[in-house]
Amino acid sequence: MRDKQIKSAVKIAVIVIFILTAFLFVACQSTANDTSSDTLSDDFVVFTINGEPVTFRELNNSVLHVRGNVISSSIVQGANLADEDFWHTPINGITPAENLIQEAIDRAARIKIIQMEAMEHGLIDDISYSGFMAALLQENMRRQTEIEQGGIIFGPQSYSEELFFDIQASELEENLNRWLAPLMGATEEELREFYESEWQNTPTEAGWIFIEKLYVPFMPTGFLFPDEAWHIAQEILIYALSGEGFEEIAERHDYVEVTTQFLGLRRGEGNIGQRASIQTAFNFNTGDISAVYEDLNSWAILRVLDRNEVVYQTYEDLWEHMQRAMAARNFAEFIDELTTTAEIEINDEAIEQTKVLITE
Repeated sequence: MRDKQIKSAVKIAVIVIFILTAFLFVACQSTANDTSSDTLSDDFVVFTINGEPVTFRELNNSVLHVRGNVISSSIVQGANLADEDFWHTPINGITPAENLIQEAIDRAARIKIIQMEAMEHGLIDDISYSGFMAALLQENMRRQTEIEQGGIIFGPQSYSEELFFDIQASELEENLNRWLAPLMGATEEELREFYESEWQNTPTEAGWIFIEKLYVPFMPTGFLFPDEAWHIAQEILIYALSGEGFEEIAERHDYVEVTTQFLGLRRGEGNIGQRASIQTAFNFNTGDISAVYEDLNSWAILRVLDRNEVVYQTYEDLWEHMQRAMAARNFAEFIDELTTTAEIEINDEAIEQTKVLITE
């Protein structure tokens, strides 16, 4: 009996903590826009888009999402990450910090536009960040309860704020895309042009290529900067063209890896790296060696070991797939148009403080 009372008390305490946490989070928003201090509140509104607020915390999620790409592109353009003033040294007239902020604003604005459009169509009823944080807290409490009761959960034991934000944004965009798909279709003339420009060389499942691939990974999956990996790839290409085996080349060179891949040439199959290899190997014969090409976070060289001839699909075969593809493309253009034409009001003081906070 005493154990049941203790369990009941614990459950009540958890519920009370949840309610108080949610209340405090919402209450903080009333004082969040005070810029008199040296640092910003997480919930300070850094900009609005069509009147909807985007908070520092929302923007920071996008900062974390694009930060790696900004660093990589800055390094490719000659910046030195080891330089203590890396973020504030201009490259072609713009600093990495300014580039980071702009890309983060662009992404955060696009996400907010999708949220607003989804709410207009009844797919979501709360697009505030306080609502998102309450959903994150509720989901993590649900997962913890499931674990304590011996249940099975998929994914992490608890979501981080950044991961949950990205998952929710991605799922909402997918749901909105499906909802609007019937309105985003294409005419026969548009489909015919689409087929002739992009799809008339689409192979059937009868086609495949078996390749051997040398590749030099670069950041974030490798240890090298992209330009360092590029020079190594160019060097090993000389050995490959001279007839040396791919495995022997990989054994003799640091940072060089070798693999074999069976590439099915069916429409839309394979991950990003496979599609890059398919595009590169498509017109090669057995035994041919490619030039250096950009794979997924790596520079690669491939040799075709074997292949099977392909049969191309007709316009009629691809009609349904192209209709879906065109709807997805039209949806992306629709969201881009809404984003670029939206009225964005930026709090310049908050943005300047944000630059300091996210580049320290």
